Amino acid sequence: MTTVRPDRVAALLEEVTEDVILPRFRNLKSGDITDKGGGDYVTLADQESEALLTRALTDLLPGSVVVGEEAVHGDASILARISGDAPVWIIDPLDGTNNFTKGSDLFAVMAALVVKGQTVLGAIHLPVRRETATAELGSGAFMAGRKLRTAPPRPLDELRASVHTRYLPQPLRGRAHAATQQFRSNEEVFCCGQVYVALADGRFDGALYWRTYPWDHAMGELILAEAGGVTAYADESPYTPLEQGRKGLIAASDLVTWRTLRDALFPPNSP
Repeated sequence: MTTVRPDRVAALLEEVTEDVILPRFRNLKSGDITDKGGGDYVTLADQESEALLTRALTDLLPGSVVVGEEAVHGDASILARISGDAPVWIIDPLDGTNNFTKGSDLFAVMAALVVKGQTVLGAIHLPVRRETATAELGSGAFMAGRKLRTAPPRPLDELRASVHTRYLPQPLRGRAHAATQQFRSNEEVFCCGQVYVALADGRFDGALYWRTYPWDHAMGELILAEAGGVTAYADESPYTPLEQGRKGLIAASDLVTWRTLRDALFPPNSP
C-alpha cells in the first residue's frame, strides 16, 4: 500500500517521545503551558514534538506534506492539504495535553498517512506504557508483536464505554448521560489515542466523540478497523479525514455493538 513501513513510523514516535515529551512529564514549568482558548492547552512538549515529527516524517516520505494540530491552530488553511494530491501526514504531537499537564499518564503521540483522502497507515504511541499500536490498510493492526482484535459483541448493560459528553449539545448530552447509566462502565478518558487502542485491544467496547478533528481520529479509525471495529457517524456513513466539520462520531468493537450504542445515544425520532 505504501513504501513506508509502520515500524519506521513507530520508531520515530517513540524517539521523539523519549527526547522531548517524557522529560517534561510531571516536570512542566508554568511558562511551558499556554491556554489556546477555552481551557485547551498547548505545552512546549506539543510544539517541539510536532516540529521534530514534521521534519522526520517528510524525510521518511519525500514529497509528502504535514497537517499538524498546532500548525493548524496557527493557520487553518493547512487543513486543505488533506484533500490535495500529495501524501499527507496527520500528526497529533501530544494527544491528551490537558491530561499531560495534570500529571495523568493518559496521553499519546499519533501519526497517520493519508493518500488521496484515504488513511493507509496509522500509529499511536502510548508513552508511559512504551507501547505502540500500528496498522497498515489491509494488513491488520499490531502492538507489542501481537495482532490486535476487538472484543465480541455485548449487550447494552455489559458495555465498557468511553462516551465523552463535554462538548455535546442538549438534549444529546442528557440522552448520553442517561444511556451511560445503563452501561457496565463509562470512562471519559479525554485522549482519543488511548481510547482507540483500548477499543482495538478489546478493553473498551464503544466510544462517542462530538468533535472530529482529523488528528484525533484518522490513525485510530484505521487501527480500530484493522482490528475488526467500526467508526461511523450516526447515519452509518463511515468516518473519513476529508470531512472535518461533521459532529458526532461513534467508534465500536463491531457493527452490532456500534448499532447498540448508536440506538442508545440517538434513539429513533429523537431531535
